[in-house]
Amino acid sequence: MAIEVRASGAIAAEALAQHGELADLPGAVVPCDTCGQPTTMLGTRRCDPCWEVEKRLRDYLKSRNGRVRALDLMAKIHASELLDGGKLDTEGA
Repeated sequence: MAIEVRASGAIAAEALAQHGELADLPGAVVPCDTCGQPTTMLGTRRCDPCWEVEKRLRDYLKSRNGRVRALDLMAKIHASELLDGGKLDTEGA
């Protein structure tokens, strides 16, 4: 599977030729596998916010209050998708 990587031209080409690994490319950027935003995290292929959520979500959902809050946010997202195409303001939520 080919991975598209954007890095500064000569540096990226030289690093790839010398090391043959994406992790050694200075300034390389790939899309986050979850949200698609650019990220320099080549190993996890997750941007910082997605990594944080995915890493911590299981522990968060262990508590009843965490589950209730997550379900409430998911319900708001569903309602938002129906009303305005999925734009959800989660600030202060």
